[in-house]
Amino acid sequence: MGPGGIEESVKAFFRAKAWALLHDPPHKMWALYGTLRLTGRGHEEEALEVWRRLGLNDVFGDPAECKEIVRRADDMASTSDRWITNFSFAGVREVFEYDQLHNVFNPRLSTPIGQLERRELEEFLGQLAGKLKRFTDPREAYHALYALYEVGWTARGLPPSLADTRAPTHTLFDHTYATTLTLNLLWPDGEVGGYAVLVDIPGIQQVVGAARKAGDFWAGSWMISAITWLTLWPFAWEFGADVLLKPSPRYNPYYHAMLCAQLGGDDRLWNSFENLYSSLYPGGLPSFEPRHAVRQPVIPGTACLILPKERPNGQKLERSSLEKEVRERFEKAFELVLTLASGESAVGEEPYAAFFKLLSGGAPGAERAPKPVVKLFRIVRDNEPKAFESLLKSRVYVADIGELYAKWLKTVKGEPGVAGRRWRS
Repeated sequence: MGPGGIEESVKAFFRAKAWALLHDPPHKMWALYGTLRLTGRGHEEEALEVWRRLGLNDVFGDPAECKEIVRRADDMASTSDRWITNFSFAGVREVFEYDQLHNVFNPRLSTPIGQLERRELEEFLGQLAGKLKRFTDPREAYHALYALYEVGWTARGLPPSLADTRAPTHTLFDHTYATTLTLNLLWPDGEVGGYAVLVDIPGIQQVVGAARKAGDFWAGSWMISAITWLTLWPFAWEFGADVLLKPSPRYNPYYHAMLCAQLGGDDRLWNSFENLYSSLYPGGLPSFEPRHAVRQPVIPGTACLILPKERPNGQKLERSSLEKEVRERFEKAFELVLTLASGESAVGEEPYAAFFKLLSGGAPGAERAPKPVVKLFRIVRDNEPKAFESLLKSRVYVADIGELYAKWLKTVKGEPGVAGRRWRS
């Protein structure tokens, strides 16, 4: 595939993901009620109008080319809801109006959803469009849209639409963000496939134990957090943050800080995230900068990715090569964190440079790393060298979703010799 073909492949990939995020407009519930519409037509036309107002035709083109695969992802992402509602509301034609969001774990708990005003919707779209217009690269534009869409809505205190008023346990954002993740299992041909990747760090207790000796639990937790994140980040950047199943990129300060740095450190971009995080604290936060976010040990030592069977550039992704790539990414992340902690040269390698630039704030030498991390590194190096050696032996598991799905289909269809047989990994 030539350069032009690769560019079109990448554009098509992120166009589909952007449309998956917007295939239901943020005001869907009120559009269905007929109380708030931008076009005067159905909610699908409303979604197209939102796409247009955000200026996405300029960077992604017409979403018509990806509507069918997104429709399939939409169906897969809402299968359990539709099983229930299609049975419970069979024969009901009119829109079911409801304005309470219920706790999915305890449906007796609920909170009312207010009315969204047209002015609020138009101001939100105008502000978001203003922040997106500087991005002409499809990957960058999609990352910015993914990160700002829900955060911008929440930071403005706007009421969330229910995904389905007949199953009022999750919001429209829950559904559309799940749809973007599900799209990975259908790309590029609409057939179920892709991979689930589990990454686990088995040596956590040794590092935490060393941190205890250093008198700083934070340092050990931070090193694990940083290594895990740096293992995931190359995949999140290449494919889109939606491939992160655990940890979730939604309301994730690590992702927001990294993205701002990766996209050039635009203050207008960070302001949306800062406003959200400040609103979560009584009285607000005096200051919350990207460098503060990446110093928090909030990323767990076990992570999961959902990846498509083809890269954005059209290159096929094989299970064996993927497992090898994940292991190499882990080893690279580990090496970079040790380089930082040992006070060696600065890290300028992409796509990792943004993280270390945020962390160091431009400080020289060993001052780039948080002091407790440098102290921990020296203690582990001098007293427990096997702790580092153990960390390098990461556990990586890759499941071929297409293969598992094919076996499942044979079982439910009752194919002879399949039902009741133990599957081998």
